[in-house]
Amino acid sequence: MVWGTKAKDKAEPVRVEKAFPAIVSKTQFRKVNRQMRSRAPGKAHPRRVGSSHLLSGLVKCHRCNRGLSGQDSKSGQFSYYVCQSLMKRGSGACDTPRLNARNFEEMVVEKIRSNILTDGNIRELVKLVDEEMDGVAKEQRVKLETVEAELADVRRRLERLYNLVETTDMDIDDFKPRIRDHRERQEQLTPRRRKRGRSCRSAGWRWTTCRPS
Repeated sequence: MVWGTKAKDKAEPVRVEKAFPAIVSKTQFRKVNRQMRSRAPGKAHPRRVGSSHLLSGLVKCHRCNRGLSGQDSKSGQFSYYVCQSLMKRGSGACDTPRLNARNFEEMVVEKIRSNILTDGNIRELVKLVDEEMDGVAKEQRVKLETVEAELADVRRRLERLYNLVETTDMDIDDFKPRIRDHRERQEQLTPRRRKRGRSCRSAGWRWTTCRPS
């Protein structure tokens, strides 16, 4: 429960964890949210998400350029792809015939298999993916090295401050603000280092490879 997010005095809102009993587990909640994001209109055509037909939302009529939608017969025994013009305006709106869904899908899949998923095309695709992954891994490695270098610098500065406290007569209160600043920066960088490390691993780099020497 969160209260006071729009407070005029800009005070921090009041947050109460576990104020209400959970309806679903966090794992279920995150899983459903991932599925909803993957089906969002910006990522997937609504017809493709809501239809059991393989090509819904992907193919168009070659005569009127309207989409072809999957449609089942009244008995449910047969399925067809029908031009949207026919579905919305009725007979005579377009002369493209109804296409048997099974035959049409098999024909499209076979065309893809024979013209696109050839050995040469697959090898080229694998090469492009490898190059892309190499670029991503290199970028993540550079980011990780930058964070590691900054963390090392913070540690060195803290060591110098601690050494001054131990070996000089200077008052520790003089160092507290700088020590606090460095510790806060260290706390900010530590989770970033873990995140970059995970990104390196997901991009195909081992942790030992990503870590700077």
